[in-house]
Amino acid sequence: MQIQQNNIPVIYSKILLDLLAERGFHASAILRGTGVELSAVADPEYKLTLNQQNAIYKNAVRVSKIKELGLLHGQRILLSHMGIVGYAIQSSTDLKQALRLLIRYIPMVGSLMDFQLRADGEMMSLMVTNVSATGQVRQFALEEHLASIDSILKMITGGRFRATKVCFDYPAPSYHSRYADVFKCPVEFSSPTTEYRFHSKMLDLDDIFADPITANACEKKCNAIIDRMSTAGSYVDQIRRVILMLPCESRNLTAVADEMNTTTRSLRRKLSAGHTTFQKLLDEIRLELATDYLRNTRLTLEDIAPLLGFSDASNFRHAFKKWTGELPSSIRNNSAEIKHQM
Repeated sequence: MQIQQNNIPVIYSKILLDLLAERGFHASAILRGTGVELSAVADPEYKLTLNQQNAIYKNAVRVSKIKELGLLHGQRILLSHMGIVGYAIQSSTDLKQALRLLIRYIPMVGSLMDFQLRADGEMMSLMVTNVSATGQVRQFALEEHLASIDSILKMITGGRFRATKVCFDYPAPSYHSRYADVFKCPVEFSSPTTEYRFHSKMLDLDDIFADPITANACEKKCNAIIDRMSTAGSYVDQIRRVILMLPCESRNLTAVADEMNTTTRSLRRKLSAGHTTFQKLLDEIRLELATDYLRNTRLTLEDIAPLLGFSDASNFRHAFKKWTGELPSSIRNNSAEIKHQM
């Protein structure tokens, strides 16, 4: 689920402005043309729109000319900056629970992207999807998010967590050596996807700040916040988020109902109130993910099919044609032409 367009906490921009101030850059230059006043940055309750956030990031990169700014910014973001979501993650019993909460609630803290956790034998992959940024801001955001996640996972496990590889879907930048300094593992560029890989045994690492009572209270609070925002449409958004969180092979009505502590009958009724059905919603999500993979990665159709829950590329190709009237290859070819023109 992508973030709400006017619900991005200003704290992340404040952290960036503070970082740049230490290097002699005045906040006014970074905020120019964004529609955000300096006084608003000091208000912890202030929310930015997606366009404002992207404009601030774009200005920061342009004005500072600090190439590795995204990495530096990500390392500054702490769980305490994420409010109730951060406390829920920090209080988790183990890394498995922490990642579950991160994936489920990250839209609440203004993430510019979604994440999926998938297993491949003994290896796990936290894969990026649905990036709400383009161009130079996209690269900045990917650096920032993955550097922050890396720092957080190492912090809550007392430094015991280790990634095996971090992959980015863009070419190696001139400062590529800084990535290895940050992640302390091999880094791959021009990868089909952007993902953070680690061994499955890491999921069992204890959280050194574990507090089950606090974690449970914080998770209930997160759910309550979502409930207070509920309309028919936003409830559908909650279902979308749960579907995205589940492994592709478990994206069915029963699994979603169990995850949301409701019945399949109640779920169908809520979906009907939102003028949709589970299958329609699932197909919409599959189409969004498929389009993102086709446009922004070099994954083959054989790779994409199982990520969406299809048994093979032929079934995926048939479904895509049914959804759009076009073959997947046409989307990929059009995207390649646009990128070439840019």
